[in-house]
Amino acid sequence: MPQNSENNQSKSINYDPFIHGTTSATLSLMTKTNFQLMPTLKMIDDHTAAPVVGELTQGGYNFLGFKLVQQEDIGAISFGRLIKGHYNLKKITASYTQFNPPTSDKTLKDLKHSLKYSIASGFSSFNLLLIYFTRARQMHQSLDQVITKNELDTLNQQLHATVQFYYFIQLLETHIFPDVKAIKEALTQNTSLTKRDITDAVYSLLSFEDIVNKIILNKIDMKAIVLNPTEENLRKALKILELPQNPTIKSGFGAVNKDIELPITQFFGLEKQAMSGRCETYREDHFGYFCRNINGYQINNYLERSLSTADVFEGISKDAKKYIQALEDRIRVFDKLVNAPQEQFKLTDNQQALLKSTYPIIFVSESESIKPYGSEYRSNTPLKIGDDIRIIATDTNNHRVQLQNYLYNYQINPVQVVLFSDLEKAIADPSSLPLTIDSQELRTMLTKTKNNKHGALFYELYQLLDGLNDKRNKFRSTDPQAFKAMDHLLSEINNEMKNTFPEDQAITGNAIRAFCLKSTALIKEQQNVFAQHRGVWGILDTVLTVLASLIVLYPAVYLYQKTNNIKHTFFNTDSSIKAQNTMAKLSQINTSAADFSDEESIQLDVMIK
Repeated sequence: MPQNSENNQSKSINYDPFIHGTTSATLSLMTKTNFQLMPTLKMIDDHTAAPVVGELTQGGYNFLGFKLVQQEDIGAISFGRLIKGHYNLKKITASYTQFNPPTSDKTLKDLKHSLKYSIASGFSSFNLLLIYFTRARQMHQSLDQVITKNELDTLNQQLHATVQFYYFIQLLETHIFPDVKAIKEALTQNTSLTKRDITDAVYSLLSFEDIVNKIILNKIDMKAIVLNPTEENLRKALKILELPQNPTIKSGFGAVNKDIELPITQFFGLEKQAMSGRCETYREDHFGYFCRNINGYQINNYLERSLSTADVFEGISKDAKKYIQALEDRIRVFDKLVNAPQEQFKLTDNQQALLKSTYPIIFVSESESIKPYGSEYRSNTPLKIGDDIRIIATDTNNHRVQLQNYLYNYQINPVQVVLFSDLEKAIADPSSLPLTIDSQELRTMLTKTKNNKHGALFYELYQLLDGLNDKRNKFRSTDPQAFKAMDHLLSEINNEMKNTFPEDQAITGNAIRAFCLKSTALIKEQQNVFAQHRGVWGILDTVLTVLASLIVLYPAVYLYQKTNNIKHTFFNTDSSIKAQNTMAKLSQINTSAADFSDEESIQLDVMIK
């Protein structure tokens, strides 16, 4: 972004940054993520925190995926573009900026609904369950308010049995095969029985839930069997496929209940037999349907087909190996969430306040990590406010001020806060965007001084200059003379930053003094112009206070003011004399040192008191 009005004219006519719509509720958890927008699953894993707003019913959350949590692109940060594409400014402001954070009751309702249908969907929506579980813990006071012990025990049993299920899949058609001879023998022994009855029995009685429940009931370790497929072990796995002797099955296309008698109850064995049919070609998307337990692609569909068709499980078995890793990694995250102390989820009063009164915001970024993804764009890496995101937009000036105060309060790197209307104007004319003081020179200054004991003063200086920039943008269309003076001042102060804080050199006390004195002189050059504007005058007065404090490399004037409850101006009040006297005494204590020694600091404290 430009430093002054001349630079702003050069902004490309093709300006079309990435935009992410949300609400101010998103800010509530930023303190946990080091002020980063993060892929959802990574955020949960790293910070035991889940986004409180956002679109969850789309975006791929209903498919677990094959990747580990830290590598996953499901739940990545989604973006549109200001102008182009389906998710443009108009679309995003009309939808994604309007979401309300869920109430505590709603988080619990979402979790219970997810728990209820998890087993039926093969836990393919486990990503969503992790989000709902984390949200519920954030909005409640204890774990037992979120999930009962019985619910948790049942869920853990089902989760671990589901992992065993995918090991079991790897045994099919590698060590366990359809038993064609058993089918023929059953038909011979019971002439009223048909092959359709047998395949319908397999379909009716060997669903995903049936198999998982059998694994739980029989406590079978399928992983151990896959690793050591002896005949003894494989016969344990075969028990899963055993049918009852007198079952009621769903018969035919109408799925009519039908009672049958099976003289033989096992139609799978350890011997591979010749099959006449061939299965359809396996496609990559088949497993996506299979793991979601979608009709036509369920385990019982495949088992039914395998009685007549060869190589049904070949492709599924290979994908099951990869899927297990992703599933087990999410179970790891879930266990972490269950065992985490409630303190990790507790929201502070400030965080809760941000959830109660929300307003729309849009994060604007030009980060190279944002890549095309279908009809939108996504970033799989975290994006930090103030670095990767340097513009935030909102709907009203009141909300703009609230946003600025939030950013200032946490001393976040420079971010320009604009209005939606500013972005709308920028679509037609990018140079119409409000001017900003953001520059590499400013960032270098803040970076070099951040961990310095005087870092707060330097950030205060940035904050005040940002306030002057607001005045500059107002003068842009109302007062050409004041605009020109302010534009020149901010540009020249930026140049002084470049000289004082070179990236490849350490900062020195003398350089800071020179910067403060030159900046003070620049302000006084335009004193007559600025004196006509009370709001500008007040900000500049505080700027001079900060500069005066930094000249002696200690916030002495601030301490003096706070102790004596003084709000002074360096231009024309009696308190300025008091402040100058204080500075003179401090100069006597230490004229050239880069900082005060402990002994001198004690002298300072005594003098101030």
